[in-house]
Amino acid sequence: IGQIGGEDCLFFCYQNYCSFFSRHEQCLFCNLVSTSDTYNSVLRKKDTEDIGEVAKAAFTEGKVKHVLLTGGCFNHQKEIELVGQIVKSIQEYTGLDRVPGTILPSPAKGLDDIKRYYETGIRAIGFSMEIWDDRLYQAICPGKSASTSHAEFVNAIESAVKVFGAGNVYGVFVMGLEPGHTFLDGVKTLTGLGANVVPFVWSPNPGSRLEGHRAPTAKWYVDTVLEAAEIVSGAGVPSGTENHCM
Repeated sequence: IGQIGGEDCLFFCYQNYCSFFSRHEQCLFCNLVSTSDTYNSVLRKKDTEDIGEVAKAAFTEGKVKHVLLTGGCFNHQKEIELVGQIVKSIQEYTGLDRVPGTILPSPAKGLDDIKRYYETGIRAIGFSMEIWDDRLYQAICPGKSASTSHAEFVNAIESAVKVFGAGNVYGVFVMGLEPGHTFLDGVKTLTGLGANVVPFVWSPNPGSRLEGHRAPTAKWYVDTVLEAAEIVSGAGVPSGTENHCM
C-alpha cells in the first residue's frame, strides 16, 4: 500500500497508471506502467481506506513525520477528487488536522484547482516539470509537454506559492537529463518565485524508453547539486522539511 522512503517519509503511489502510456507518449525515463506489468506485487490502485489505515500505523509507531502522495497523469478533475478522499482518510485515521506532507499531482490548470488541493488539508504541493530546457522537455516528455507547456508549469508553481506559502511548493526535476547550466537556470527561476526544488537523480530504469542508456557521472551529480544548493540557500526559501525529505 505504502512504503517508507528516506528516514521518515511515508510514500503512496495512489495509482500506478498514466494515460500517456496508452498513446505511446510517456516520458522517456518513466517505467510506471511497465513496472506494474512486471511485478505482481504492485497494486495499480490503492483503496483510500487502506491508505488511511497504513498512515495511522506508521504515524502511531513513530516511523514517519510526513507523507508523499503521487500517481501517474490521468483525468485532472478525477485526480483532485481522489486526492481529497485520500487526505480525508488519512485525517480520519490519524486525527491530524492538516496533513504534513506533499502531493505531486498532474499539472494544475488554474488557481481554482490549486485552491482545491489546498482545501483537501495537505500542507504542500509539487509539480513535476521534469526538464527545464523547453526543447528537451518536449523531446523527453512528448505527452506531458503537449498537454502542459513549460510556461504553464511555471505559472502553476507561482500561483501555488501564493496559496500554500513560500517553501511549501516544489518544482520537481529529473536531474541528469539536461545540461547542468539549464537545470541550474530552472533552480534560479523557481527559487526566485519562493518555491523549493526536488532534484530526483535519473537512473535508466528497466522498462523505460531510456533503459540501457548511461547516466552522468557521480561527480557531475555531486558538483551540480551542490551548486544548486547554494542557489536555494541564497534565495532564502524556507526549507519546507516538515513536508518533504531533506
